[in-house]
This record gives sequence, structure tokens and C-alpha cells, in this order.
Amino acid sequence: MSLCRQLDDLLEAGRQMLAVAQDGDWARANELQADCHGRAEALFAQSLNATDAAAIADGIAQLMEMHTEVMRLCMAARDDSIQDIDSFKHGRQAVSEYSANSG
Repeated sequence: MSLCRQLDDLLEAGRQMLAVAQDGDWARANELQADCHGRAEALFAQSLNATDAAAIADGIAQLMEMHTEVMRLCMAARDDSIQDIDSFKHGRQAVSEYSANSG
């Protein structure tokens, strides 16, 4: 497979990973991240020509942007989960206090 095709496939996997992360499908995003990692390893395991440097640099920049956005989404989802847990704990505490004082 040509270098350009491998790079295109890697970028497409990155776009898919970002799309599923935007949808909150973290299990699938994790699978696609592993796919991206494997594709990147295969791409960089081969000898690369200086003539390919610009395309590779552009691809790396695009992947870094996607990764940054996926990480931002991941941290936002984590923060949302923490808020949900805090709300649950507060609700459970309210029920406990009400039950203890309603008796």
C-alpha cells in the first residue's frame, strides 16, 4: 500500500475516532484509537523519503488536532460524570437524612 494511501487511511481512522467521541461512544473511540495507533506504527516503521516529509508533517498536525479535540471531549465527559456522581451522592444523602428524621 502506498504511503499516501496509508496516511489517508490513518487520517480517516482519526476522523472516525473524533466523530464517535463527539457522540460520546467512548468504547468505540477507544477501539478506533487503537486502530490509529497501529496504523501510525505501520506507517512510521517503513523508510520514509524526504519528498514525503510535507505530507507526513501535515498528517501529523491533523492527527494532533484531532487528538487534542478528543482529549477535550474526554475531559468534558469526565467532568459531567463527576457532576452526576456528586448529584447522586447529594440525593442519597437527602434521602438518608429524610428517612432518619421522618420516623
